[in-house]
Amino acid sequence: MAYNTLTGTVNFSNSVRGAIASMVDNYSTQAIGGSKSFTSTLSASAFRSEAGDIVPPALTAIAGDSADRLIVSDGDGTATCDATLTFSSTSLTASYFSGSARGLTALPIGGANVDGQLSSSNIYYGVGLTTNSNQLVVSGGEGISTADGVTVDMATNGGLGMTSSKLRVDPYDATAKGAVSNNDTFLISDSDSSNVLKNTTLTVLKTYMTDNITKWDPGGSDNDVQTKSGTGFAGGGNLTFDGTTLTLAGGLTASVNISASAFYGDGANLTNIAAGGSTGSGGEGEIQFMLSTDGAFASDGAFSFKTGSSGAAGTSLTCSNLVVTHGVKLPYAVKTANYTLLVSDNVIYMSGNANNLTASLPAAATVDGTVYYIKNISKHRETEIDPNGSEKIEYTSSVSIGEGEGMRIQALEISTGVYAWQIIGTTMPLP
Repeated sequence: MAYNTLTGTVNFSNSVRGAIASMVDNYSTQAIGGSKSFTSTLSASAFRSEAGDIVPPALTAIAGDSADRLIVSDGDGTATCDATLTFSSTSLTASYFSGSARGLTALPIGGANVDGQLSSSNIYYGVGLTTNSNQLVVSGGEGISTADGVTVDMATNGGLGMTSSKLRVDPYDATAKGAVSNNDTFLISDSDSSNVLKNTTLTVLKTYMTDNITKWDPGGSDNDVQTKSGTGFAGGGNLTFDGTTLTLAGGLTASVNISASAFYGDGANLTNIAAGGSTGSGGEGEIQFMLSTDGAFASDGAFSFKTGSSGAAGTSLTCSNLVVTHGVKLPYAVKTANYTLLVSDNVIYMSGNANNLTASLPAAATVDGTVYYIKNISKHRETEIDPNGSEKIEYTSSVSIGEGEGMRIQALEISTGVYAWQIIGTTMPLP
């Protein structure tokens, strides 16, 4: 390519604007001498250094020039390149950005990067978070409530509870069951599987206990009391218990005292019993006393107890000389209606303020020898004492006692097989 040198004023044929290339040809060199003014922008694909200085120059100096650094004008014809502001093909890199950041993407979020409130609509969040009125909130799920903070909705009697701010299994929160069933399920920590929590049934537990716990079957016959025999148990048949009676066949040896509410048998095989203790002395029915300090019992014949074939009526306690040093307590009953006396009665008070009352006596033969004391404590009323059937009270069919009066009567056999009642006083009887 040849170069042409242009002198004087450069004019364009059809416009005040043009390119230098349009004024040169391919065969000669052209030069522009002097100063040339352009009324509009002068553009070229390149300016060569041989053209000399451009007046005024665009930049006179560039500080910190290096690859990929952006040039920033200093405002005085000089520029500066900062190592923290670079552009490499597709990315702009800086140590700090300020402003609204509108249109920027992939911005890192950190404590010093955001000023003011950041709308949740501009945040990417994963499972468990959501947005509500541009606020970031926790997203609830099944059994999880977030109305007043994150809470767990636990069923009533569900077996879970909070202890020391921790969720734990709480057996006291569960419903109690009176009797367990084979299909009931239990939670266990599986020691064979790194203590993973698993469940099992009562049937499985029972099978394990049956198969792994050492047990001994009883020996002998029904009701045999079991005793140790080697590593097991056995029943020899000499000691049995039927639910009521403990029976021993053979001897009983003990290194300490044996106590019981009662002992039965003739005591023939008992040893170390004080003399007289097993046989006593005196006549039939005489009550035995320890008359000395040697442990022996004896009777002086003054106190005896006998039972008759007729039951309570024939039972007697006899004392040849009874001395009472304290008050005597007699059994009594107050009756407000007609009453038939019983064998067990002693003192009867009749209190019929509305009507006259009748005290009926039992058959004298059934209470032979018994003494009753009957007193009328009614106001302005009488009490009639009426013997059984055709029996008499001193040859009369009945006896009446008035207000405040009493009568002591006794059943007796007046002749063979003939019984009646006899009045023996009007005062309270002695015991």
